[in-house]
Amino acid sequence: MYYIGKRLGITLLTLLLVSLLTFACFHIIPGDAALLSLGTDATEEQVEAMRAELGLDKSLPIQYASWLGAFVTGSLGNSSRFRGESISAMVAERLPVTFHLAIISLIMVIIIAVPASFIGIKKENSFLDRLVNTFTAINISMPGFFLGVLLIWIFGLGFKLFTPGSYIDYRENYTGFLGCLFFPALAIALPNAAILVKFLRSSIFREFNSDYVRTARSKGLNRSQALFRHVVKNACLPAVTLLGMIIGEVFSGSIVIEQVFTIPGIGRLLIASITSRDYPMAQTLVVYIAFVVVLGNTLVDIAIRVIDPRIADARVREDAQ
Repeated sequence: MYYIGKRLGITLLTLLLVSLLTFACFHIIPGDAALLSLGTDATEEQVEAMRAELGLDKSLPIQYASWLGAFVTGSLGNSSRFRGESISAMVAERLPVTFHLAIISLIMVIIIAVPASFIGIKKENSFLDRLVNTFTAINISMPGFFLGVLLIWIFGLGFKLFTPGSYIDYRENYTGFLGCLFFPALAIALPNAAILVKFLRSSIFREFNSDYVRTARSKGLNRSQALFRHVVKNACLPAVTLLGMIIGEVFSGSIVIEQVFTIPGIGRLLIASITSRDYPMAQTLVVYIAFVVVLGNTLVDIAIRVIDPRIADARVREDAQ
């Protein structure tokens, strides 16, 4: 209970700081949200009325307190970019799209990274080992947006496996919706899978060269037995921690990939709200993304405690000192 309470407190403090920094950054950016909403032909009286409607005529502390109260209660009002559209309704409509994209990407990361990490383990510097190293080097060095464009060029325009720019609503055809997310999810997954492969392979090779594995092999265990009885658990533990960071990378990567593949998710909505100075919408989306990232890291910490309780005991002792 102490650990859960501590993590909950850290989560709330993190979200509060994120919301405060986001609020400050958006108000530093030059531009008038009211003028952008009405257009350059609007009169000064119309702009002032819009500023009053959006609450921009109030002091910054009052604006932040008003937004924070609205966020907590869920009464975020209407978007200044999409006139008449409720912020809560727009977020609720787009959140499932980004959520599905992120989940599919994470599944792809695990499906690609875990088998690839064990390829070539039995024999270093083999053909398969060099092939995996080449895969990781290429994908780590390739930006996500470029990989997305490359996938569109090869599989969309070249092999005609999908139509670039097409999208099927998840409420109309769920299977078709998942099909539309395959290549965008792959563009997000490949660089993150390459990072996980490189990290996990390094951990496996390091564990193989440790004293306890050499002792186990001297007692008659072959390389495969030592791998699955001793190495896997200790090598995967640091990788689980890295997976928590990858969750954040997946959600941040979706912002760019949704633009590349024209997917109507949280990422595209965030870009539109930033460019139009729709402060309440942008702040809400940033805090939602931060919440998912913090929640992912919390779940990873809990998973580590389950996998190896000794880490939990060590952290409790550190907190007590």
